[in-house]
Amino acid sequence: MATIDQGLERHQLRVQLRRYRERSGLSQRQVAQRLGWSASKVHRIEAGTSPIRETDLRSLLASYSSAAENEVAQLLSLARSARQTRSATLVEPGPPTVRRYLDYEASAKAIWNFEPMFVPGLLQTSEYTRVLLTRIGLHPADEESLARALAARRYRQEILHRTPPVQLHVLIDEVAIERQIGGARVMANQLEHLWAMSERTNICLGIIPLSRGAYPAMRSPFVVMRFTDPSQSELLFLEDPISEVITLGTDGDDDGPAAYREAFDAIWNMAQIGRDAAERLRTAWRAASQAAADTP
Repeated sequence: MATIDQGLERHQLRVQLRRYRERSGLSQRQVAQRLGWSASKVHRIEAGTSPIRETDLRSLLASYSSAAENEVAQLLSLARSARQTRSATLVEPGPPTVRRYLDYEASAKAIWNFEPMFVPGLLQTSEYTRVLLTRIGLHPADEESLARALAARRYRQEILHRTPPVQLHVLIDEVAIERQIGGARVMANQLEHLWAMSERTNICLGIIPLSRGAYPAMRSPFVVMRFTDPSQSELLFLEDPISEVITLGTDGDDDGPAAYREAFDAIWNMAQIGRDAAERLRTAWRAASQAAADTP
């Protein structure tokens, strides 16, 4: 299940628990020994791969000398809130990492998304998404899974229109607008939509020309998210054909969100942006529209 606010609340809870443990000078193994738990249970709670019951939370906080009484009350309230459904929910197919990603995405204040092959999901039309889901996987999606995935994609895109909307920074390789996903008609509609969305004040789009050759991080897509609370770590999402990895930023992390934000900025400096990006989209749209008109 993915909900609009729960992702950030779960994130805040995990961050605070880790901070209390570290301030108390305890390792995950030491906490587990004190409470008679397995070390993997403490790890799963802090990593967010396992839900936390209120009784377990009280036990953890009681073992942390650094947690003040008022802070304990706040965390208990946060945990209860994180378990509640605040708005419409959806069933999202895919592994737990993807569901966690959707929680974070719904809570993000700003997103930096680099995509070397396709139009990013937040800016896709339903037709374009349908073609991708039915053709690029090793096993084509059945209609039920496809319907759920399309509903999930529409749900995700609501963050672009909420008040206030997420600030979306997108970099795509020129390949993404040249490749005819679904044929000329589908691509013409997708390019027109991308063009229109790029004119929104909360969306910044850059296109890396093929003429630029090789550039940093061009092999795989990545996403960096920033949250409203400045004390919350930025998040990095890396995707490859085999797995998805979510990393929360830490000080001195050479391969974390900060490093990929720097890579994004470096790529941005070599991309077509503003009017140049809009003109490139118009050119691609005209070509796809003409090809669609010429197709019987």
